[in-house]
Amino acid sequence: MAPVLRGLVFVLTFWVVAWPAASIRTGSPYSGWWGTQEAVALRQAARAPTLQGDFAESERIYQHGADLALKRHDPAARAWCLSGVAGSRFAEFNYGGALDAYLQAKSQAERARDRVSLGAIDFDLSELYRQMWDLDSALRSAEQAHKMIQGLTRISYRPQLAFELGSLHADATSIPLYQEGIEAARAASGTDTAQIAVEARGWDLLGEALLGAGDIPRAAQAEQRALALREESAPKDLGFSYWHLGDLRLRERSFAAAESLTRQAMQQPVGPPRYQLEDQLGRILLKQGRVPEALLLMESAIAQAQRWRVEVAPAFTLPDGANIEPTSRIFDGFVEAAADYGIQTHHQRWIGESFQAAELSRAISIQGDTESALQRALPLEYRETLGKLRAEDTKFLQSGARESPASKRLQMKLTEMEARPGFAYLLTNTESFPSNDSLIHVQQRLRSSEILLSFSLGEKESFLWAATRNTLRVYRLPPAGEMRSAIQAFRQAVEGGSIDVEGIGERLYAMLFGQLEPLEASKAAWLLSPEGSLLELPFAALVLSPEQRSGGEQKSHTAQKRDDERKGGRGIFLAERHSLQVIAGTVLPQYAAHSPRTGFLSVGDPIYNFADPRWKSTLPAIGRLRAEFESWFWSSFTHENVVQLNSLPGSRREVEASAAAWGRGTATRVLEGVQASREKFLDSLSPTPEVIHLATHAVTPASGGEAYLVFGLGSNGRLETLSTSEVQTLQVPGSVVVMTGCSTAPSNLRTGLGLAGLVHAWTVAGASAVVATEWAVADNAGASLLSSFYRHLRESPNGVPEALRLAQVEMIRSGEQPAKRESTTQAAPASWAAYQVFGNLQSGMGSRSSAQ
Repeated sequence: MAPVLRGLVFVLTFWVVAWPAASIRTGSPYSGWWGTQEAVALRQAARAPTLQGDFAESERIYQHGADLALKRHDPAARAWCLSGVAGSRFAEFNYGGALDAYLQAKSQAERARDRVSLGAIDFDLSELYRQMWDLDSALRSAEQAHKMIQGLTRISYRPQLAFELGSLHADATSIPLYQEGIEAARAASGTDTAQIAVEARGWDLLGEALLGAGDIPRAAQAEQRALALREESAPKDLGFSYWHLGDLRLRERSFAAAESLTRQAMQQPVGPPRYQLEDQLGRILLKQGRVPEALLLMESAIAQAQRWRVEVAPAFTLPDGANIEPTSRIFDGFVEAAADYGIQTHHQRWIGESFQAAELSRAISIQGDTESALQRALPLEYRETLGKLRAEDTKFLQSGARESPASKRLQMKLTEMEARPGFAYLLTNTESFPSNDSLIHVQQRLRSSEILLSFSLGEKESFLWAATRNTLRVYRLPPAGEMRSAIQAFRQAVEGGSIDVEGIGERLYAMLFGQLEPLEASKAAWLLSPEGSLLELPFAALVLSPEQRSGGEQKSHTAQKRDDERKGGRGIFLAERHSLQVIAGTVLPQYAAHSPRTGFLSVGDPIYNFADPRWKSTLPAIGRLRAEFESWFWSSFTHENVVQLNSLPGSRREVEASAAAWGRGTATRVLEGVQASREKFLDSLSPTPEVIHLATHAVTPASGGEAYLVFGLGSNGRLETLSTSEVQTLQVPGSVVVMTGCSTAPSNLRTGLGLAGLVHAWTVAGASAVVATEWAVADNAGASLLSSFYRHLRESPNGVPEALRLAQVEMIRSGEQPAKRESTTQAAPASWAAYQVFGNLQSGMGSRSSAQ
């Protein structure tokens, strides 16, 4: 369970109440003015507008106090007043102004040598950084605050700081921090009911952490302690205790007690969101065998979770996924229960609901990662305006209204900013929980030749849904761990050129698709909606089972069958029968119509290091001397800010051959060498190209996180990059993006589709399809396949997936020409199975090129 309603509400009460009470200590050599009648009157005057929400007025008063403190030479008092200015700006979502005021306040507190004030300011800075999507700075500031107050006594905000630091760590180290906060709250409480409520919340947090560590007995003790405190001094919060204890009893398999406690929580006026209670009760009823009743409750929980996520949570959430994690757990539980019941009873309703919930859960994950990356890339002005709009909308939603004049003005301001050149235009909410109508809508978008294959991986069992225009079936699959092992073995066999690759591929095909009905398996176009380890699977290299080789073909495949029979017993790869496209889910937002695209843009063979002779030859004489020096210096010493990469000489042939294959009668632009710069690439995106081909390095830091497309060395000798969040803010509506440099598909970047990977970033930017490589491909094979791909893309009426399939088939068939030495290499799956097509259901189902 994640903490409920963390973040903004907590922040705005903290600096108003807790910090001023502890910040300026009587007797400080700098606090002479602070104890005067003038200062006392100012503090009282600032309190009223703050509590009333008139933050403009409170900022004015605090600023006046800061000016007076400056005249009175009292830096400690000035630090407090500047923190009041910062808090007022924070409350109005003026993040930049708040940060400036907090840093000024910190400077004054350092001058006053007031550790209490410094700790409080760093605490507030931590909360501000979290709202600005800078979690690293948030953690650093919280740690600085924690270190600053070590050894000090009577710090009123110590409990909240310890709890906040624990939530930022979110691992085993959070347990001692929660314990520290509990002890601090207990020491400060006495008869203070507010501090007792804080202590109870600390016990809740400790119980959650212990439960996550698998220590159920100690978690139960923690939750019982929270219950006792609330029964004695904070009865309004009893709903939280009943909720936590109900979850504990469920885990202990005391189902009757779990149901009673959860129903008690549902009757309390204050507690967790209703969707979490309904989901918990549903899981309890499921354990009791009351399946239909449980499914109805869990379905209701999903619908309410979606409304909470879209309408209420945004004004309060922090960028740490706290609002996504419980929603994901709710979806997973419902998907497993509904699919299992649908299979057992052949109840079509629950098969359909489980399919829709699985797809919506994937969409939520995709949107969560998209929003996180976009937030980091958006201008501060946009984030501040968005915060104001969300707060305004939430206020009116809670009162029953839908909008206000203020929200209309804020929305107009956002629209104006989104219309600026180069600004991201995809900032939409995921649709709410789909009804049967939306399932029908998905099926209606499928052509008679297409099938949608959607996966959900679970620890105990997994599921595959097969949707056509007229049917929807669900099949059981092995647990995620068993599938992961099989996929890894197959991937290694393909990449390594194992002689047993066909045998392994046939067994894996049977595991995944062996249960499909003949009419399902015979569909020419397969749309794949995978997750987890399936994102690492080269689907094209799977080998059809004997049954699929000999049966199920449509009459139009007769000639194909005769070809298959002439192969001397070789297995039939999936790519030889079906076009394949990995989609990012079925409930993503639609894209608006855009102007026609034109031309072919490619980037290859950038200058990646000082040893490249092209680096020196492009500089003037003085620059050459500098380059010689830098080349010697950086080859002799290391520096964390200077990174060089290996050259990609084969990419020059690839991009030139690809541009030629696309056609000389169209506008083509090839950026090579010194021209392969970030600036020239971005300039070339207008007008929008039909094809964007990137034969560059793509890297991810060892710590994970965002991936980067790497262009050549800039004039300062440093590599130029384009991050995933920056790619998402581009506008390339309808373009086909091809990335072939250094393994650009999700798995090798350790960022799966929907997890801020470059593939998904281009889809967010509007690409109709993305072709990416799962592993590095030999230069000769890559150039040959891509030349064939672009010829078919220009000529084929069936779009990107079919064009890639035809190119892969040509590579496979090249092995039937033993006279050519390179044919054997090109025919091996390692040369052609690395390429996969990614897109989304709204991009035309087959990602048709605008060239058609």
